[in-house]
Amino acid sequence: MIESIATLDRAEILAHLATVVRPEQIDTDEQHLLDASVDRFKKYQAVHGIHDAPTPVAIVNAESTEDVAAVLAFADEHLVNVVPRTGRTGTEGGLETSVVDTIVLDCSRMDAVLRIDPENMQATVQAGVPLQRLEDELRQQGLTTGHS
Repeated sequence: MIESIATLDRAEILAHLATVVRPEQIDTDEQHLLDASVDRFKKYQAVHGIHDAPTPVAIVNAESTEDVAAVLAFADEHLVNVVPRTGRTGTEGGLETSVVDTIVLDCSRMDAVLRIDPENMQATVQAGVPLQRLEDELRQQGLTTGHS
């Protein structure tokens, strides 16, 4: 566990977050926070209620790039650690909250496929697009990510 260097305490972080995004985008449910403290790297421990990482302050459910930019600007200004996530499928410990008073920035709601450019073999998607949805849309055009 790494101590936070944030310039604000947990209550102040939450209060400020509510001025950055809509309050309903901020999840402070205790079980959700415990679940957000680990990724699938520690799935066994989590199933048995063993949570050895610090509980995040909140999960912020971003709905736009403006939300992401606002949360990151706030976090940068106040030295608050941020763990970004979408599908919650990390298996290497990258989604764990190893720093006290972390914000989990969840972009799962940003799930639009914006553009598929078959000529240049490029897809432009938002951060929360599930891989299967992208794969399905690409296959309609005879393309694939090659991932699956």
